[in-house]
Amino acid sequence: MFRILIADDEGIMRESIKNTIEANFGSETEIVTVKTGREVVEQAESFRPDIAFVDIQMPGLSGIQAIKEIKKFNSSIVFVVITAYDNFSYAKESVNLGVMEYILKPVNKQKIIDVCIRAKKKTEELRQKRSDDLRIKEKLEIVIPMLETAFINNMLQESGGDRNRNYLNILDIDDENGYVIVFEYGDDFKDGNFTNAVGSNVKMNNYYKLFKETLAGFFQCVTGL
Repeated sequence: MFRILIADDEGIMRESIKNTIEANFGSETEIVTVKTGREVVEQAESFRPDIAFVDIQMPGLSGIQAIKEIKKFNSSIVFVVITAYDNFSYAKESVNLGVMEYILKPVNKQKIIDVCIRAKKKTEELRQKRSDDLRIKEKLEIVIPMLETAFINNMLQESGGDRNRNYLNILDIDDENGYVIVFEYGDDFKDGNFTNAVGSNVKMNNYYKLFKETLAGFFQCVTGL
């Protein structure tokens, strides 16, 4: 499903674009229409469209101004600018804002269809990129703690060299020197030793993520068990 926002102060133009899209992509789309620049910004935040057809000349905020405002909180919308003015400065500003297409009125129906096909493809690519980025982030959430623990164990065994340099590169650590803090756990402290140190360390695994996040709030550091 693709969410499409159509913004134009001319009712006939709004309906023409909407009808063309519904006739060719009806079951794939959800469409909202507005007639002012302020409404464009509001709907961009609440409706969160994938694609937006925006007229340049509208009451209040212009289409260009509205796009600038939207870009501050949502950079993933695919914008198509519509205008009755063949003005180079408008076209140049649209390009600078990353607008996908600049369409002159009167709008040809086939042009709308072709633009929708391209915009849908671009939206699908953006969605796939977001999905891939999330998948990588999820994997890193699992892998990075393992690498940090391996790095710490490697240093404790005094087996530095190339292996340590590899860890430093992977973990994006530039500092050559630093400090080490060691935490030891136990149920109780008697005669200078912790009791049930092994069992307590196992329990600590349940709180490792919270412990790691807390330390990260105070220090730029790696943590390991």
